Amino acid sequence: MPNAVWPLLLVLVVFVLGSAFLKSEQFGYACAVGLVFAVMAVLHHYVPLGIIGDAIQVQNPYLRWFIFRSAVTVGAAAPLVLLALAWAVKDRLKPWFFYAVAAATAYSGLWTGYDEFARLAPYYPRLSLVTLLGSTDLFAVVGAVIPVALSIAAVRKTRPRRRVLSPVRPAASALHGQSDWFPIEQAKRWFDKGGIVIGEAYRPDLNPNLAGKAPLLRYDGNTGSGHVLVFAGSGGYKTTSTVVPSALEWPSGRVCLDPSAEVVRLVHAARRTLGHRVAALNPEDPNADCQASCENPPSDVI
Repeated sequence: MPNAVWPLLLVLVVFVLGSAFLKSEQFGYACAVGLVFAVMAVLHHYVPLGIIGDAIQVQNPYLRWFIFRSAVTVGAAAPLVLLALAWAVKDRLKPWFFYAVAAATAYSGLWTGYDEFARLAPYYPRLSLVTLLGSTDLFAVVGAVIPVALSIAAVRKTRPRRRVLSPVRPAASALHGQSDWFPIEQAKRWFDKGGIVIGEAYRPDLNPNLAGKAPLLRYDGNTGSGHVLVFAGSGGYKTTSTVVPSALEWPSGRVCLDPSAEVVRLVHAARRTLGHRVAALNPEDPNADCQASCENPPSDVI
């Protein structure tokens, strides 16, 4: 029995025995990967034999030579059939299976490259490296490079790419008004002091790398009506980006509506350090007030 058939038979035996005794998804993954590599080994072995058989029947000596020599190239590239099939249905395949097919295809090229290296290695150092490179089988080189290159390209194409935010630009017409984003430099001048933190001095759509590094925009409550409105959807970081930072820096007393009962745990120690007495009014937790402060009338009510 040809040696190339043994990997396929071994995987089949392991799969049958494992299915009978093991009930683990990890075993199924291992068998699937093993089956892919076994099919690759069969293609790598038998396709060149078929090409050589066709070359023997060709009458033209030049064409016979070319087909015979190209058998190693075709054998190394034969697993590209598996990669092409996986690529055609990649949207339906699990990513790990597609990567397994790509790895098996690349391994076929590396296998051919190693065989060529093993053929020339015994002649070194009796022959110079330049002489050995000149004796390299170009058909084997092509067969080694193509599967590896195409496998890498396929994996790069299927990897999810990070979505790059494009800058928000004004509309082409003034049909719906001419409003624009507030200039950052002007925002720095207007909101340069105070204990109400309203954001960071940067545009996320233009400079996303400045998140957490840009200077804070602060409001002292003395400009305009003194009101600040912050709106965002659930999970929009309203509490962590505005409420909590303001509670850590606002010098006067404050009343905070905190339905989630999370703000008091985060800021009560800092508020006491600023000289405030903190009280938490939580009907569902009788001990909440004592956790914050149990002494004297409070200046902060949360």
